[in-house]
Amino acid sequence: MIWFISDEHYGHRNIIRYTGRPFNLVQEMDRAILGHCLKQFQQDDLVWHLGDFAFPAGRYRKPDGCSVAFWARTQMARLIARMPGTHCIVRGSHDRGAEALRSCGFAVAVEEAVVNLDGRRILLRHTPLYDPLPAGVHGVFHGHIHQGFREDLVAAGERPDVPKWNVNLCVEQMAYGPISYKAALGRLAAQMKGT
Repeated sequence: MIWFISDEHYGHRNIIRYTGRPFNLVQEMDRAILGHCLKQFQQDDLVWHLGDFAFPAGRYRKPDGCSVAFWARTQMARLIARMPGTHCIVRGSHDRGAEALRSCGFAVAVEEAVVNLDGRRILLRHTPLYDPLPAGVHGVFHGHIHQGFREDLVAAGERPDVPKWNVNLCVEQMAYGPISYKAALGRLAAQMKGT
C-alpha cells in the first residue's frame, strides 16, 4: 500500500497552539499521530511524508554536550525506525537538508516528486501549486496549509485561492493520521468535480 501524510510536526509543542490541534501536551500529540501510523503501515508499504515531519529539538531536554542538530536527527531517526515501511519525504518548511533527512532513515528526500497512482500522475510537494498543472500531471498532493480555512491562509500570508487540483493532506485534514493513495485519489476526483 502507498500512504501519504503531511505536517506531523512531531515534537513541536507550539504547533498545538498555532493550529488548534486537540491536544494538551506534545507527547500526547506525538503518541496520537504515531499511533495512527502504526495501525496502518505494514512492512512492505511505501509512505510519503509531504514535509514538516518533526521539530524535535525542543521536545525534551537534550543531553549536555549534545548539539541541537545531532539531538534532532537522533529523535527523528527513532521515530522513523519505529514505523514499518519505506519512508520518503518531500522537504517542507522546517525540514533539514536531504542528506540529513536520509541519515535519519528516509529512503528518499526530495523537493518534489511525480508518482504514478492507478494511471494518474500526481505531483508531490509541500505547498499547493498555484501555477497550471505541468503537462501530463493530474493533480497535486501537498501539506503546509494546516486548517485550510480561507481566513487562516490570509493571516499566514498565503493565497486563499487554492486551485482545485491541490489535495491538502495535512494531518489536521486527515484526523491526525495517514491517508491511503486510493482515498487521496478519491479526494482529488471529488474536488475536480467540484463536490
